[in-house]
Amino acid sequence: MLALNPGEVLVLTVWAVGLACAVYAAGDRRTSPARRVVTVLMAFLLPVLGSFLAAVLAVQRLRSRRRAGPDAATP
Repeated sequence: MLALNPGEVLVLTVWAVGLACAVYAAGDRRTSPARRVVTVLMAFLLPVLGSFLAAVLAVQRLRSRRRAGPDAATP
């Protein structure tokens, strides 16, 4: 049986949330494809640091979408 302590659960949760943020941030078509791939890879390979970076990029994408409005994203 696998037993996790609270610290491990916290790190795994941060990692999972970071991966979700990275996938969301990678959906931004204004950034280069290389940056999108690197964002997801960093969130996957560097659990805490990469997840933090992905969360920051996801928040930036949300803020830019709110300023531009929903119709600005469609070509």
